[in-house]
Amino acid sequence: MFELDSVSLGITLLVLGLAFFLLTYFLLRVIPRIRSLPKTISKHSSSSKIPAHGDAVLLVQTGGRIVYLNQAARDSFNLWEKEPNLEHLVRRSRPGDVFLGLCSSAGQARFSIDGHPVEGTSYFIPNEDGNAIMLSLRSHRISALVSGETGHASQTFEVLTELSQSIAANLELEATLQAILQSVEQLVPTDFAEITIWDPDNEYLIPYRFVDLDGLDRHLERSTDRYPKDQG
Repeated sequence: MFELDSVSLGITLLVLGLAFFLLTYFLLRVIPRIRSLPKTISKHSSSSKIPAHGDAVLLVQTGGRIVYLNQAARDSFNLWEKEPNLEHLVRRSRPGDVFLGLCSSAGQARFSIDGHPVEGTSYFIPNEDGNAIMLSLRSHRISALVSGETGHASQTFEVLTELSQSIAANLELEATLQAILQSVEQLVPTDFAEITIWDPDNEYLIPYRFVDLDGLDRHLERSTDRYPKDQG
């Protein structure tokens, strides 16, 4: 009986010794790799210097609540409050309907913020509360340079091409005037623009301009003002 217990004890000690050896070997192999991983990541992060972008980025939840703006977006819209209102952003955009459309659906369009032309691209972002919209805004001139174009000259040519296409598609007077004013706003930062038509019968100029309500429902309107020929 004593001999059997000694044999069992010897086998048990042998198994425990083998297990301890394997555990020690495993730890010696794995721990150095775990410790070296942060160094590898840190070294890789410091060696690859990715340039920062200056795009304005917004995250808008379904319903119009803005949940995030980066600093570039706050600077673009001149925002200082912690929780910005979408309506405030729409009022600073022209046409406001275009900006509002990008905040509600995925797409790409050009508009202006306080008279500065920008190119906006929006994407659907699924989340727990439903779909949200991530909107990226970039200065239109910067977009032209990044895409390998020649800056303002290329932008002017592109706008004029779109203008000629719009005029050819609709030759009505108001449609033509609207296309001209929209093109001017893309090229020249301005808060107000109008175009006048000469009335030869009455010998005065009739002004047309865009009107809207807080950036929405923007449309061309014939003004009741009249300018003599030496004042237009």
